[in-house]
Order: sequence, then structure tokens, then C-alpha cells
Amino acid sequence: MFNCPSCKTDLNRGRNSVGVFWECPSCHGKAITLEAAGKTVPRNIISTLVQKAKLGTFPQKRQCVSCERLMNEIPITHENKVTCLDVCPVCRLIWFDMSEYESVSTIQIEEKGKDISPRTREMLALADITKINEIAEVKDIQYKWYSRRHGLLGIIFEIYRSS
Repeated sequence: MFNCPSCKTDLNRGRNSVGVFWECPSCHGKAITLEAAGKTVPRNIISTLVQKAKLGTFPQKRQCVSCERLMNEIPITHENKVTCLDVCPVCRLIWFDMSEYESVSTIQIEEKGKDISPRTREMLALADITKINEIAEVKDIQYKWYSRRHGLLGIIFEIYRSS
């Protein structure tokens, strides 16, 4: 049974059109997976939550209701009001306090790169593509472990195959 990270009460399992969720009967907080939340919460918010949760650079105060690891408190701003959503990067669960789930659909995540021009974004994307291609070329050149065989007396030899 899962316990509420705020008041430690046993959570009740629920199901609706979005999917399965867990709700606290005392404080009315809810735990829901990122995938299920993505059905009602705008996609840009979910993707930003996933990216920021993986960074692990945010304060961690509450335990995840599932794995009991500390969740990242990810700040979201709306009309100069900051709300922190607790996200577990391992279980991919979001903990919403009582009113957060209803209000999150209108909230926009604060993004630092909003003021970048389209040309600059394009240049950054091209630089990323070039870097990915260079890494792929280096990996193609490196020896593959399966191209080596043990021969007579344990001497390693390589098998060359024509492409």
C-alpha cells in the first residue's frame, strides 16, 4: 500500500478516463504517472518535467509513494506564481497537492530559452546533428568485440570481413 508523502495516510487507488491514480483521503493529494498525466496536462509541461527530473539538480524533500526515493521539486510559474511539482525520475510519478492537478493544465513551465531567435535555434540543432554524426562515425571505426576470436594456444586474432 502506498502512503501519502505529506501526511503519511494510506492512499486510495482510483481509476478514471486518464488512467490509474492514487489519492490521499486526508489531504486530497494525488499521485499519477507521467504517461497518464500526459493525457490531460499539456505535452510541453510533461516533457519539461521529464527533462528536469532527469537532471536531479532540484531540491528533494518528499519521498516517492512507490519507490520511496526522494522526488525532485520542479518549479512551474504561472502569472508570477510559482508552484512546485514533485516528480520521481525513477518511477515517473508526479505528486500533486490538493489544487495543483486541476490548475496545472493552465500553467506554463518557465523556460530559459524562450527568447532565442529561430535562427539561433536552427544553428544549435545543426550543431547537435553534427555532434551525433561524429560520434556515430567514431563508433563505426572502433573494433567490435565479436570480431575477435581465440585461436590456438589462446592467442587472439581478428577476423576481417569485406563489406
